[in-house]
Amino acid sequence: MDLLTQIKKRKATKEYNPNKKIAKETLEYIFNFINSAPTSMGIEHWRLLSVRSLDVKKKIVDGFMEGNKQKFLDSSDALIFITKNKEWFRDQKNHEELQKIIKAKSKAYMEEFSIKSSPEKINQIVEAEIKSLRTGKNLNVLVDDITEWSKRQAYIALGYTLVISALKEINSTPMEGFTEKLKELLLKEKLISKEESVSVCCLLGYIDNTKHPTIGNKQLRIDSKEKFTVK
Repeated sequence: MDLLTQIKKRKATKEYNPNKKIAKETLEYIFNFINSAPTSMGIEHWRLLSVRSLDVKKKIVDGFMEGNKQKFLDSSDALIFITKNKEWFRDQKNHEELQKIIKAKSKAYMEEFSIKSSPEKINQIVEAEIKSLRTGKNLNVLVDDITEWSKRQAYIALGYTLVISALKEINSTPMEGFTEKLKELLLKEKLISKEESVSVCCLLGYIDNTKHPTIGNKQLRIDSKEKFTVK
């Protein structure tokens, strides 16, 4: 089955079968696919927390809005995209990690396009980029808040998640229905740092048709001719 046909079959799942889990090798494949998602400046602003344990889910479920709690508990795997916020970029203790990431990306770029440069020049480029990230100025995108810019990168990865889950015939639910309490609960469980933010979630698993029957295989979408403009 081709990609478009498979994508057109996917819909946000409202009820999950708590007894059916995604095979570990399939989940690993999904993780590798998501990891290939691009990020601005190649910083890789996000990391993924995958929660399968029901015990852990119960400890953080109150961070979700009421209508999302049960499907969060019943899903096979709840993916929580965690991103670096502006405090992370400004903290001196993260300088070495940031330097390592940007330096590797800069060297790879120069090698790919056969750009000759000295180690000193590369270091200058790296330090200039780090300075721009710390001050929130002179970025390649017009975003006032670097925390918000960082969060946007997670949504690119979310798109990859929805595509690969559809291809693997796994049901999914992209979800923003959580509160500030989720971070508090994650902090309590030592699953997030104060310098990070919860950006978006995505539930994965298998639909429970006994609770929430699907309405055929057709998505309800406005016709693309009405939504897309080509000039």
